[in-house]
Amino acid sequence: MDFNFDTKNQSGHVQYIIMGTSDFYQLIEEVYQRIAARQKQEQAISWLTKKQAMELLHIKSPTTLRLLVDEGKITVSRISSKKIYYCRNSILKYLEKKKEEVF
Repeated sequence: MDFNFDTKNQSGHVQYIIMGTSDFYQLIEEVYQRIAARQKQEQAISWLTKKQAMELLHIKSPTTLRLLVDEGKITVSRISSKKIYYCRNSILKYLEKKKEEVF
């Protein structure tokens, strides 16, 4: 790919990248491939730790996570009394149900 960067202005003003059409489409294809690979990698992880589950849910309280489990909204796998893994798909389904439609 052949790029021409306008880097004269480093003070926060708009900068431009000039490239040919084929280079642009090649860049878009590379970005798409990276996003698809990352999504595939994330989907391969089916069981999450407490920390990962809380991050995915955007919650900070372990009590809230425990409540979701107790209410049956999230599936868990209990390896021992201290080792609990949270089902990624059940978390995603829960988030999808909570999604609000914007008018």
